[in-house]
Amino acid sequence: MGDMRAGMLGTSLKGKVVLLVSVAEDLGYELGTSLAKHGCRIVLAGRSSEIRTASDSIKALGYGSEAVGEVELDVRGGEASIDASVGQAWDIFGTIDVLLYCSAVPGALKSPLDHTESDWDETMTVNLKAPWLVARAVAQRMKSSEKLGSILFVSYISGLDRGFTPGVSVHGTALAGLHQLTKFMGMELGKYGIMVAAVARGLSKTDPLLASRSEQQMQEAAKKMPLNRWTHPVRDIEGLIAFLASDNAHYSTSSIFIADGGQSLPRPRMKSYL
Repeated sequence: MGDMRAGMLGTSLKGKVVLLVSVAEDLGYELGTSLAKHGCRIVLAGRSSEIRTASDSIKALGYGSEAVGEVELDVRGGEASIDASVGQAWDIFGTIDVLLYCSAVPGALKSPLDHTESDWDETMTVNLKAPWLVARAVAQRMKSSEKLGSILFVSYISGLDRGFTPGVSVHGTALAGLHQLTKFMGMELGKYGIMVAAVARGLSKTDPLLASRSEQQMQEAAKKMPLNRWTHPVRDIEGLIAFLASDNAHYSTSSIFIADGGQSLPRPRMKSYL
């Protein structure tokens, strides 16, 4: 059934059920493969075509239906639709131990003056409203079952007060809201044994908003970063995600963890890497 990671972390993850919801084009459901290798059971939720591809990838590693579940979930579908999908996801293995919601990244850099109302509505829906609705539906069931649980959001440095980048004002506003939601939910759900945290990852070469940059521009920008490279959307956060999904991380509730290789550190004269 694939290689189980040894040690305390692997032991604390083995058998956990992770509900993985992703609207991130470059990240997708690849984190599910990493968590499956730690011994987690994965329920993939989202569009049928995307979750089927991800499910096949995980099963190709030797994990069968006893370790992978699928459920359609429309993040734009509203409260009743999302709650019904979460209920179906819960029933697949009889529980959910960890919710992992991966946010979307914008497709283009735009001035605040150029954004449309539809840009705002779409960004707020998939990056703030939907994660709240999914998290609430999961947390309500965790509370009723009286068991420890974890709610994790994967966001971006554009939502940090040290990660300002020109062209992502609406996206950054939505993720700043998600970070505040993380803190408030962690504060209020701790008494039920539910931890809530977020991982703000750095910009990746595969991010749609960087599509207009040439390879030379990307390389030159990377040279100005502390680690001289862009963030890998999976490899650079999967270890942190595994820790936060484990029982060892419960005392870290209400925290925003930064995994960007130092991209968002203050820069001389506030010059952007972009």
